[in-house]
Amino acid sequence: MKHDYIDFSLIVCGGSGCTFKVHGVDYMYVLTAKHLVEGQNITVKRRFIDGDGNPKEVPLKVLAGPFLNDNIHKDAAILKVENSLQIESLARWETPLTIETEITLAGFPNSRSKKPYGFRMDKLTSRNTKEYNYVECKLSTPSTYGEIVGLSGGGIFYSANGQHYLAGIQSKMAADDNDEMLNNVDIMPLAFFDEIIAKHDELVPLVSEHLLCFSSLKSYALKLEGCYGGSQMDFTRAFLQDITDEIIENQLTPTVIRDFFTDKLLVHEEAKTVLGSRGLWIAWLEFLVILRIIKEEQISDQNIESLFNEFRLIYSDTDGDWTNELPQIFRSNFYGMAPNAKVIVATQATPVKWFIANKMIPNIISANPVTKKQMQIDIGLTHPLQNFKLMHLYAFQRMGIIDKEDEYFNFSALNETELLEKLKTEFNAIFT
Repeated sequence: MKHDYIDFSLIVCGGSGCTFKVHGVDYMYVLTAKHLVEGQNITVKRRFIDGDGNPKEVPLKVLAGPFLNDNIHKDAAILKVENSLQIESLARWETPLTIETEITLAGFPNSRSKKPYGFRMDKLTSRNTKEYNYVECKLSTPSTYGEIVGLSGGGIFYSANGQHYLAGIQSKMAADDNDEMLNNVDIMPLAFFDEIIAKHDELVPLVSEHLLCFSSLKSYALKLEGCYGGSQMDFTRAFLQDITDEIIENQLTPTVIRDFFTDKLLVHEEAKTVLGSRGLWIAWLEFLVILRIIKEEQISDQNIESLFNEFRLIYSDTDGDWTNELPQIFRSNFYGMAPNAKVIVATQATPVKWFIANKMIPNIISANPVTKKQMQIDIGLTHPLQNFKLMHLYAFQRMGIIDKEDEYFNFSALNETELLEKLKTEFNAIFT
């Protein structure tokens, strides 16, 4: 995964800013520092390297703002700018920063303003909370005030397993060179910007685009990669995309699902921050399409709880093989599930094996000891692997379609109903 945060970084007046896309509006936010824009003639520029390696700079149209935090101690400001950038959706970092969290400050310091590119990234290490809920962070390499000035308003980023998170915005150096030489910076939490939005009805909440609607995730779902007859599978792909569109159009959004099920969505001890990751919601979009085919009914907030007790999707953000997560999978939250329910595990990485053979179950249980007290299952059940059918989400693509691709070559608009029945038969066969 590319950890170059220039896609999200902008030059704002004499400093920096960070983009944040939200769903359903025709603008993007720029989060920045109040001291850069208050009383200024505001300019916002994007700087990047084009395909030929040449530095480019493009101005962005400011549509409204600045909207300022009215607390004199909080240096936060928001601008609305034109939504012209084809960039992925950032996720919010929802948990407190700790010393172990590897974060990066990105922006355009004045010390590099004479260079055609001028972008800089710095790792941040130790951190502690201070007055007004700022977080003081230490740059991993010694830097003077002169080197850092201009990075004010720059984004504080974290990345893991295909997802970029925004953890905060830099305000200023923690101290001037004349006072101390500790190369520390003060970081504003995103709550400073939430406070601005709460005071202005024309601003929408600072929620990751992919949490408000599944539409931005459509291109990632059920791609059926690895088929030899690529063009011959196009109708099946298009048919699955039609069902995906149907799911997107209803009111069952990632936010609704997240608020409804919370930690039941994750493998045991998975970080709560993962509830905001794209990977989880790409998996859920695929899961909802599969449920729609298997159950032949609309999936909504009215029936999702009962379906979730019959077919439970749990997610791990690991980029390793899912079988390494079995001890945590067995300790996940399975309350509400009856015997013979299905547990579907999703992960970032394509698995080596996507199904657990029945003959292997006793050996796997023995090799991964979990006590009854450690398991989260209802009274009367003995073990998740013994009571439930367990598989990886990828099994539906691999076993149901990719490994049988020659059986899908003759479908067209003339026999769509037969294609639906074929998919339903193959998906249900995975459970037997």
